[in-house]
Order: sequence, then C-alpha cells, then structure tokens
Amino acid sequence: MGEPADDALDAAMVQQLRDLDDGRGAILREVIDVFLADAPEAEPGFRRCLTVLLYLLQIDPAGLGPPVSPLELPGATLFFQKTGPHALPRAPLEERFGHDPRALGEVGRNLGGEALPQGDAAFTLRVFPGLQVGVILWQGDEDFPPQVSFTLPSRLEVFWQLDAVLALLEVVVKELLQAAGPLIGC
Repeated sequence: MGEPADDALDAAMVQQLRDLDDGRGAILREVIDVFLADAPEAEPGFRRCLTVLLYLLQIDPAGLGPPVSPLELPGATLFFQKTGPHALPRAPLEERFGHDPRALGEVGRNLGGEALPQGDAAFTLRVFPGLQVGVILWQGDEDFPPQVSFTLPSRLEVFWQLDAVLALLEVVVKELLQAAGPLIGC
C-alpha cells in the first residue's frame, strides 16, 4: 500500500482514539471498529474520516429526533441546491438504480438496512449508533424520472453544520454504489 493521502486519517491515530475512554467508551470502540473494517485495503477518504470524527466529538444520540428530509433541517433550503457542490447526492443513485429498485433494496439489505414501507425501494441504514440514514427510491417510468429522497434524524443540525450532513449523505451513497458493484452490460 502506498503513502496515505494527506486527507486520510492515520491508522495509529485511530487506534489511539479507540483506546480512549471519554465516558462513551463502548460507543467510541464500536464506531472505530466500523471505521477500521475496510482497512488496510482501502483508505477511508476524507468524508468518512470527517463524519467519524464529528460523530465522536459532537453527537449525543439521545438528542436526535425522528427521521425527516434533509430539506427540513433549519437553513437547508438555502444550503442544499439542485445542482453543484451542495446538491443532495441523489443523481448517482437515480442513475444506477432508477429503473431497478429491487437491486437497491438488495444492496440495502446486504448492508444491514431495515426495509421501509415507502417508495418502490426504501430502507434505513444504521451509520453510527443512534444515527440512521433513510434512502427512498421511486422508480422511473415513461411519465416521471426516477427520484431518490433521504431521511436523517431531526435535530442533527444541533450537532453538525449542513456541510457535514452533506458529507454523511455522500458517504452513504458511496457505500451503496460500492456495494452494488459495476453495472453489467452497459
């Protein structure tokens, strides 16, 4: 394995974090174990490192509320845009699964997702203890294009800025696409 990217979290630092006991020792160790699950084959990347650290440093799962659309968070309608760097990461899922909701549901199940009774495929993924992200797909047809929506805990903005919320959604989308593998025959 080559040199880690400048924005990658050093594995020794992660181990030191894992050994800390800040009163949330069990949660801390569980999160770090999840973080290390892919090492050393793949560097986790900046967004994954960011969300792990922000979760460990700033989130109290007891302070999170029921699921809402990211657009319902205060300030979200100004922050999240239809296109550009602040767009919700819907497009990659719509392109990959928009006409195959069964495949998205299967990927969600394979990642430990819990099925939801919404859309044509929907599930919630437990990203961290007490922090779940929902993914809902409405299949495209001749009248309407496919559409993906997300849910996440209300009150998440109390702990994180909206750019961190966006990073979390981007991590989830990346994990789903990696778990799905490449499209065959396209």
